[in-house]
Amino acid sequence: MPPRRWATDLRPLRRTQREKQSHVQPPGRGRDHRLARFFRADAYPQSREKGVVTRLRPGLYNLVPFELGRATEYVGDPYVIARELCDGQDYFLSYASAMELHRMVTQPQLTLYVSSTVRKPSRKIHGYEYHFVAVKPEQFFGLTQFWITKQQAVMVSDRERTIADGLRHPQYAGGSQSCQGSLDEQE
Repeated sequence: MPPRRWATDLRPLRRTQREKQSHVQPPGRGRDHRLARFFRADAYPQSREKGVVTRLRPGLYNLVPFELGRATEYVGDPYVIARELCDGQDYFLSYASAMELHRMVTQPQLTLYVSSTVRKPSRKIHGYEYHFVAVKPEQFFGLTQFWITKQQAVMVSDRERTIADGLRHPQYAGGSQSCQGSLDEQE
């Protein structure tokens, strides 16, 4: 059997990128069965070496934009990655992450706090630490949709909920002084 051409393997990825998707999953777990050929054992290592995809966790891959060339370490947007790590479960970005999105803090955050109904272990991906906080379904209130890009939106606690959560759990919001500074800015 003649060896397959590399361009044949990239067609499903190009189609996925044209549809403005930034993450892919294998067909058994995900939504897209067109990528079955790509996730064969021989195609994924080649694409990783050529800088087409980066692995976020087993079963979740980040597509590297073709404009970046052969970048082997591409993070993408950490907030969208946090959404994808929740596997379709209810979630919202909270505490210090929500404070950053609402521009209530001035320092960049390398730890993202994600509140979810499902318990998940914390994980570190490409320099960002994703800390999952388990909440009950009745605690899903005071949320707003926040557009990260023109095509990607995430759920975030609104300003008031963010301040209340920060005062209740200051260890997740950068300490009580950070929450105090956010309150002073609101006035």
